[in-house]
Amino acid sequence: MRRLALASCIVVAGLLIGGPTASAGGWAVTTLDPLPSISPDETAVIGFTIRQHGVTPVDLDGVALVVVRSEGGEPLRFPARLEGPTGHYVADLRVPAGEHRWFVEQGFFAAQELGQLRLADAVLTPAPAPAPPAEEGQRWALADDARWGLLVVTLLAAMAFVGLLAWPSAVSRSQSAR
Repeated sequence: MRRLALASCIVVAGLLIGGPTASAGGWAVTTLDPLPSISPDETAVIGFTIRQHGVTPVDLDGVALVVVRSEGGEPLRFPARLEGPTGHYVADLRVPAGEHRWFVEQGFFAAQELGQLRLADAVLTPAPAPAPPAEEGQRWALADDARWGLLVVTLLAAMAFVGLLAWPSAVSRSQSAR
């Protein structure tokens, strides 16, 4: 019985130390402020708000607007700065004429696609942004790390349950051996 208890402790310690951490609820939604009209290769200030779970405004590091040019080349990255209420950012965007894709880097949250960006003849025309994940039937989406964390918790609970089942027989055996 002592060997089983020792082996269980080693397995639990290994799972706790080596297992990934859970990060459930790891998504955010960005909403754009009304967009200004700009000309190609001129700077425009773009404002937006990031909300954790689509509800709570959140201040993050590493926020930026990124434009991927249709004709190739390196993506254009425009760092954003906090300005105004919690979760509100602004970035100075300068984009050449043409059709592009753009998205927002939301700190440690996944990037959010903002659609197509067409800039020609002094007009900025964003395509509609996709719906946030919560809109898809309000499903509970877990990140891969959270799934691992849930697996670890489930394994620990199962081991505790088996230990509780084995406890009475182990106690009776130890008392009868005396």
